[in-house]
Amino acid sequence: MGNRLLDYGGFLVYFMPTIMILLLLVYSRILVIHKQILTNYYSEERRVGKVIFNVGIHLMVSWLFFGTAMLISFAKPLSEWLGTESEAGIVSFRLGSLFFFFIGIAIYFSKLLERLKKRPFVVVTLVLYNLVFGVAGLLMLKTNTASVTSLIGAMDIASGVLALVCAFLCFRCMRCRYRVIMRLGLPLGLSVVAGFFGYMLSRILVGHMPDAVIVGACGLTLAALYWSTLLLMNNYRKQEILQTPGGNLLMLLAKTLGLIRK
Repeated sequence: MGNRLLDYGGFLVYFMPTIMILLLLVYSRILVIHKQILTNYYSEERRVGKVIFNVGIHLMVSWLFFGTAMLISFAKPLSEWLGTESEAGIVSFRLGSLFFFFIGIAIYFSKLLERLKKRPFVVVTLVLYNLVFGVAGLLMLKTNTASVTSLIGAMDIASGVLALVCAFLCFRCMRCRYRVIMRLGLPLGLSVVAGFFGYMLSRILVGHMPDAVIVGACGLTLAALYWSTLLLMNNYRKQEILQTPGGNLLMLLAKTLGLIRK
């Protein structure tokens, strides 16, 4: 019982604040993209608004792919750096990475629905989220003990449903096709590769370097490689990367490493 309480404490004190900080970075860019979408959508340049809508999806999903891969691969040094060294803490970051991914997508689409004056849709999706979370939580408790992994598993399922429903409604309201999905294959594949290298680096370096250095230095280097590769393979333009959270820093690091021309 005591260990479970400590696991829940670590979840509330370490895991959730970390996820919230990452989501705030995403949200800061979402606000900028939404402003650009609506400025054009409600003017005569509605077509431009739709283009920005698709570019925003491309940007956010690519960033969320990479963030999810890093949370999974650096779960051990990240949890030890934050002070929760239990196995449950490591599992929390790995399972919780899916929550980060899905809720980031849900925020992008739900906030746009709200600004498109479709608040009833947003209310319905939130009610659906709570229903799915409740049912999934009960099922998890029946098949598992009352551990923190059950809670996170229910959050993953509910946020996944929320993201899918919000995306479907937003595409319908914007009257856009799903062609942007075709551009997400390369970011997904590169995120998997970056996650693999991140995991191997964390396995090698844990115990030999401070955890903060492992997470910070390796994470920034992999981010520069990730975005530079997307740029070199014409999946992105420089202007689009500058719209990502930390885009200026990533471009500077990529130029320093000689990955792109100055």
